[in-house]
Amino acid sequence: MDELSTCRESKPHLFKPGISGNPSGRPKSDMTIRELAKQHTEIALKTLIEVTQNKKASHTARVHAATAILDRGWGKPSQSHYLEAVSVGTTYADYLDSLADEDEKE
Repeated sequence: MDELSTCRESKPHLFKPGISGNPSGRPKSDMTIRELAKQHTEIALKTLIEVTQNKKASHTARVHAATAILDRGWGKPSQSHYLEAVSVGTTYADYLDSLADEDEKE
């Protein structure tokens, strides 16, 4: 018996190859909930504005409300993954080995 067969026998919830676990796609109720939420957009936005303008609200609440407004109006800021190149005069593997050696000495 191969490894895959053994795995399927011990985990009967796994799907057979080529068979989707969700052949009919997302349930139609998801769209209904989404449409219902969109109907309350104006009220939600007014609430967020009230929170940002409420001097008695915590700073955290005001910042979260302001962030939510900005994200919806302008989109979430893109995240950049910038890695600055650092030359240590050796290969990466040798550098990691030297760090490991330093840890052993301590």
